[in-house]
Amino acid sequence: QSWMPEAPEYSVETPLGKAYAADPERASHLVDLWMRMAHSIERMLPGSKEGEQLDVWLMRAEEIPDPFDIGHPMGGITYSVNGDAWLIQVPDTHKLDWILAHELTHAILGPEWNTLGGTLEEGLCEYVAAQYAPTLLPMRRLQVHMGAAALFGHDQAGIFFSQGRRDGSGNYEVRWIGEKGKAPAELWTLEDLRYYLEQGSIAPFPEQRAGLQRMGTFLVFRIVDRHGLQGLLRLCRRAKEEGHAVIPFNWTMEAAGFDTGPEATHPVQEQLVRALVEPLRRESLRRVVLEYPRELGQYIAWEYADHFDGFDGEHFVKFSNGTLRSTEGARLPIFDLSQDLRESTRA
Repeated sequence: QSWMPEAPEYSVETPLGKAYAADPERASHLVDLWMRMAHSIERMLPGSKEGEQLDVWLMRAEEIPDPFDIGHPMGGITYSVNGDAWLIQVPDTHKLDWILAHELTHAILGPEWNTLGGTLEEGLCEYVAAQYAPTLLPMRRLQVHMGAAALFGHDQAGIFFSQGRRDGSGNYEVRWIGEKGKAPAELWTLEDLRYYLEQGSIAPFPEQRAGLQRMGTFLVFRIVDRHGLQGLLRLCRRAKEEGHAVIPFNWTMEAAGFDTGPEATHPVQEQLVRALVEPLRRESLRRVVLEYPRELGQYIAWEYADHFDGFDGEHFVKFSNGTLRSTEGARLPIFDLSQDLRESTRA
């Protein structure tokens, strides 16, 4: 394919396939991580394939292609033929553990998971990834709720930082970076969610990809919290036994803790939106900052501070106006809330 880059220069044979990286040191790191993760995921995940043979390329983030035309490079990607993975590409960044675990899960899922559906498969891969990169999980949970809530029009919540500087003409300008959920042109209804959950893959929906991954993650975490990974696999088995191509919508929602029956106190969409939005309210965000200051500080330092020209950690904390905005529009100055978060970001 014209969009496929050349393989990285250095390669190492492993019992599971070839590892490719830019130099021997990075290749050795990849092999160690891959071998440990693959065997660990096989043990953790019921219904997984053992000893799956494929190649893994460790690349610069900007080299990973965009085969689905989503408009930006993928975080990572797994290429499969008839359900069998043959190549994984992952970026050499601070998110490597998370992304490699996610992509390996795609590759290792056995045929019993075939009725999971594309959206929930993304969520399952994110659940597994969280077990290998727990420091990223608090921020990832916020991202999941921001992205999924925005599908239903609740797109106020976000995290933002600013940098003021003079341009070439001496004019003062302020540059903002950050992230928030993006509401679609047409807001979702419960029927939209039903449609996407019943699709076998998310590949045909590149513009919805990020939202689908976040919604799948939200639902899978709720299902596994209630029923475990075995419970989720039982849903897949039951769906196959009863002749469904994908787990039926109502089964998914009920397993995730939503009341879909005729006697439900509140409509399912109202229950869903309330669960999506609650962690984005002012007091909920404040609790996250106070409970996970070091994890959030590390993420902020990795993800945002490096994008500010000439900012070291100390200057970033002082001058970036770090702000969490709640779903009600309230603004929380995050560096004022926690000394641990300030110190973790500076480091």
